[in-house]
Formats: sequence, C-alpha cells, structure tokens
Amino acid sequence: MRPWFIVRKLRPVLYIMAGLWLISSVQQVSDIESKGFLRGRLFGHRVMRALKEVPLEPISYRREFMRNYPLQVDLLPYVLDKIKNGTDIPFKKRYHHNYTYIHKPDSCKFYSQKGAKLAILVKSAAQNWYRRHTVRTTWAKIHPGIIKVVFLVAYNKSVQGMVDYEADFYKDIVQENFQDAYFNNTLKTVMAFNWAMESCSDANYFLFVDDDHFVNVPGLVQFIKSLSRETKENLFLGFLISCGEPERAKTSKWYISLERYPFDLWPPYLAGGAFVTSFSVTQKMQMAFPYVKPIGIDDAYLGMVAKKLSIRPMDSVHFHTTGPYASYEYFIHGKLKSNKTGETPHDVLSLPKTECV
Repeated sequence: MRPWFIVRKLRPVLYIMAGLWLISSVQQVSDIESKGFLRGRLFGHRVMRALKEVPLEPISYRREFMRNYPLQVDLLPYVLDKIKNGTDIPFKKRYHHNYTYIHKPDSCKFYSQKGAKLAILVKSAAQNWYRRHTVRTTWAKIHPGIIKVVFLVAYNKSVQGMVDYEADFYKDIVQENFQDAYFNNTLKTVMAFNWAMESCSDANYFLFVDDDHFVNVPGLVQFIKSLSRETKENLFLGFLISCGEPERAKTSKWYISLERYPFDLWPPYLAGGAFVTSFSVTQKMQMAFPYVKPIGIDDAYLGMVAKKLSIRPMDSVHFHTTGPYASYEYFIHGKLKSNKTGETPHDVLSLPKTECV
C-alpha cells in the first residue's frame, strides 16, 4: 500500500484532530485573557513563563482601598460599640496573633498621678543588648514615677540565653516566640499593642520608639501636656508620610509585591522610628488588628489600620529626625552626629498640604 493512499484515508481523522486542537487553543487564549493563566499544557512552558513575566497593574488606592482591603466593612462603629458596651464584633477574626510570651514584665505601676503617665515601648533586635543597656543607663532613668520603659524583643536562638538573663535581671523584656527578623516587625508591633492593653492600661499615652533613638523624656512629656484636649484624645502623632508609594524593586529592603499589596499608594502613616498614641487610639487599633490583613512593613500597616478606623495620623516637626525640618529636640536618631542648625517651623503640629485620602 502506497503512503499517499494511507494519508488520503486518514485525512478526515487529521481534520478532526486539527479542529479539536484549534478549539482547545481558542479556549486557552480565553482563559489567559480572563484569568491570567493556562489550564492545559498545549502552549508549553515557554508561554507559561512569558505570562508570569507580564507585570500586573496596581489598583487605585483612592478609589478602592476602603472597599477592597480586608475586611470590607466599616470597623469603627463596631470597635466603638465594643469599647462602650462590651458588644462582640460580629465578624470572624481572620488574622490571629497566635504566639505566646516567653518573657512578660509585671504590670505597669505609676507612682505619680501628676501629668501624663507614659509607657515607652522600645523596639529592639534580640542581639542589641548594648543598645538596651545604653537606654537603661541614660534617658530611661528620667521621671521613674510617670514613665514605664520596656523592650520589645522576638526570638533568636543564638542569643536567647543572653535575653533570658536580661529579662530575669531587669524585668523589662516583652518577648514572644516568633522569629526575630525585619519582616516580623509587624508581629512585634502587634505584640506591643497587645501587651500595652493587657498590662499597661493605666497609661495615658504610649511612645513606640526604636532602640537607636535618644529620647528627651522631659521635653516629650511637656509637649504632650501642651496639646489640646481633643488632640490628646485622638493622638497618633509622629513623622507623617502623607502620600507614600510602595517599593516595588525586589532588591529593596522595603519591597512589597503587588500580590501582597495591590494598591498604588499607602494610606497616610507615621515613620516607625518614633510615634506616640493616646490610650484611646491604642485601644481601638489593638481591637482592629484581627480584622485587617497584615503586611511585613509595620509602620505602613498601622497606617492601614488607622485608615480603617478613621484615625488621622498627625505630623509634628518635633518627631522629624531627617529632612529639612528635623530639629532633634525630642528625638535624636543614633546615626546622626550633630543637631540641625537653622530655623525650625513654629508650628507644633504641621499637617501636610497634600494627603492621600
């Protein structure tokens, strides 16, 4: 039997197979356009690899954040109802902080009832024992009656013995059993808020500060006392980043993927080096954490929680440790060598001209 005769006999079968392949290909193209992936393998790994390299477009923060960043509900009324009436928030807690304390200091005791009772929570890497020692022997010794200083530390196996000794000796270490790493700073911040509400609820204000900052405690206390009553009640104040853009370069320390945070801008947030909150703001945010999807950048995350609760971050030049208005009057960053020379704006609170609303 000649080959051309076989081909002629099999021609209908080949037509049918070609038709099925074409239909399957069209369906897969439709899948790519609608869902961004292939269901089959007919196009091969090369097409799959090319599809993965197609960049996603960021979503508009101004239009979509409040509607589409979990949870898609107005949290504030439920949080206020829980504070006022003890009513449970009627939503499932989706983002649990499932860690346990390794070390937990005794509850705060303030021996003076005059002025502002201030709890200072110092974020510190487990291995930074020398910085904690410097803080203890310098600015943390001031005003022992109206301030309480603790250090926020996570777990690092290589130095845990040293941390155990510190905690037993000084009784000022707050530590949970998650790994001490940069992108766990959000866990450390949530731990701080939880401890503040559990063990330091007598405080009027909370200062969150990094261990490489020097704090002018008397000046800070006087500054807080000088604020208006309404500002004190809603205090969430520091160095405001009013309209920041997420870092998309994968080599950056602050890289955040579009899959993790799909919006083009951050909500207004306070730079994490130093910021102060009132008891009221601290309580609201701590209650909201289980309902707002966390990210690894802790200061931006607090801005997201504040946005969900209609808490407005406030800017003060006294918290600026970099930039044109840095005065270093209340905070001196460890990397800075000398104070800023020149004029400082007279505004105590300087709200930005533009804000991501």
